Amino acid sequence: MLVVSPRSRLWWRNLRGGAPVTVYVRGQTLEGVGRAFEGEGAVKEGGLLTVLRKAPAYRRHWGVQLDRNGQPNDPQDLLRVAQTNALVRIGDLNPM
Repeated sequence: MLVVSPRSRLWWRNLRGGAPVTVYVRGQTLEGVGRAFEGEGAVKEGGLLTVLRKAPAYRRHWGVQLDRNGQPNDPQDLLRVAQTNALVRIGDLNPM
């Protein structure tokens, strides 16, 4: 699971380096491990491009266009978006 937050928010900072999390998804409470990525880390490790490929609304909001291969028309767009947003990857999800 991937979650995006403006870097100006504070909550995601608790997940730097990874931490246990509890999330509520589609009526189910799950436990997992959340890890925050910011800046270049959101691009290289976090999966920012995956978010942009799967959520056209984010592309429109951030003004990012992808080519037919799913790559940004302007490679600098990813770094621009990562400067103002953090990405949280939540893995190892299990029902409580």
